[in-house]
Amino acid sequence: MKLLLTMKTWSSQISLTFKLYSIIAVFVSVIIVMIAINKFGVDTLSGFRGYLTALHQWSMAHKEAIYYLNKYHTSRNEQYLQLFHKKLKLHLGYKTFRLEIVKKDPDLQVAYIGLSAGQSSPEDFKDMVNLFRRFHNVHYIEMLLAIWAQGDEEIAQLEILGHHLQQVHERHSEKEHSIFDEISKVNDKLITLENRFEVVIDEASRWTTSLLWKITLFCFIMGGLLGTLLIYLIARSLTTRITSLTQAMEKVAKGDLNTICNDKTKDEIGNLSRCFNQMTEDLKLATQNEKELAVTLATIESEKKKNLELQALNQQLEAKEQGLFTSSEALKNKMVELERFNKIMIGRELDIIALKEEINALLLRLDEPLKYAGRTNNLSK
Repeated sequence: MKLLLTMKTWSSQISLTFKLYSIIAVFVSVIIVMIAINKFGVDTLSGFRGYLTALHQWSMAHKEAIYYLNKYHTSRNEQYLQLFHKKLKLHLGYKTFRLEIVKKDPDLQVAYIGLSAGQSSPEDFKDMVNLFRRFHNVHYIEMLLAIWAQGDEEIAQLEILGHHLQQVHERHSEKEHSIFDEISKVNDKLITLENRFEVVIDEASRWTTSLLWKITLFCFIMGGLLGTLLIYLIARSLTTRITSLTQAMEKVAKGDLNTICNDKTKDEIGNLSRCFNQMTEDLKLATQNEKELAVTLATIESEKKKNLELQALNQQLEAKEQGLFTSSEALKNKMVELERFNKIMIGRELDIIALKEEINALLLRLDEPLKYAGRTNNLSK
């Protein structure tokens, strides 16, 4: 559980590209580990092959040494005795290698010289040394060293018997048969040790092969589980966050501009979520501005309409004022005409009054009754 939380925290802090590269890196690492294990296995098996080759050389050398010792016994030819000692030098080379390699800080050059004296292939030197240094605490290697040490003791005993045989021949003693009995016993022991050594190497080789197979299988399973877990976590995280972002987009599309995508990660989807939130905020602000602008435009339109109505009323008032002005002028003209007419009528009436008075005056002279007496008096008044 703690591992999952750790991986989840780690996943939230890295980019999507790095996550994908991490998945690739896991499987590449598994492949590299497989190659390394395969190389390790090949080197280990090559080391076992080197020890088997050394065993073959060791066994052939001791058998040939026994053969040359027998030839020396039958022919008394010193040349065979020299060949006997020459063959034993091969065992001394392997003994030098064994004694050097068991040291805490071995001199590899000395070890390589010992293997060279034992006529091992130079290509196997490094693998033989590494095999022992890697598995020296393993039971099989300990058994091989024990058998090897016993074999070296028997070779040393064989060399001693060779010297005794030489001395017997030089003294013409009758102990040859007892010496050869000892040599025969040593030979039997060496053959037994060689067979045991081969069996132990075979068992160790099978054990190592099984161990390498288990390690390979374990690494493959663990790598596969780790890669699968990583893919699952990343896929689940991506799916959940993309779904959340999609739902937020759908709400915004329906007009809910208060929607916020709560993604705090630092990868590309987190950046996309933050950009979406910023876009939503900007859209919300733009919508508010649009509403305010619509209200402002409506107010302006209303004011404009009122202004138009006022202009129309002003025009009507101006038209009425113009009509009233025109009517006033006409009235003034009529008043002028009436006054003029009145003056004319008053003038005529005065003329009539004067005429009536003249008539009355004439009637008075004629002693006739006045015809316009009332009116004349009124007029005179």
